[in-house]
Amino acid sequence: MRALNWQKTEEIGLSIYGRRCKEEDLLKDGDRIELTEPLRIDPKEARRLRALNKPLLATRGRKHAK
Repeated sequence: MRALNWQKTEEIGLSIYGRRCKEEDLLKDGDRIELTEPLRIDPKEARRLRALNKPLLATRGRKHAK
């Protein structure tokens, strides 16, 4: 982070391969650094809203015998 002259803000989180880390943590060759923003909406609420906007399918899963 220092090599890039990048300053971390309180709103931005850091992780390595999806695990939270600190600026002081040492990186290994090939590590993937992720910068994360705070959630803007609760994930459950976002899923509920997507479900409301998704059209219902006439049939789902296996076809039932008549």
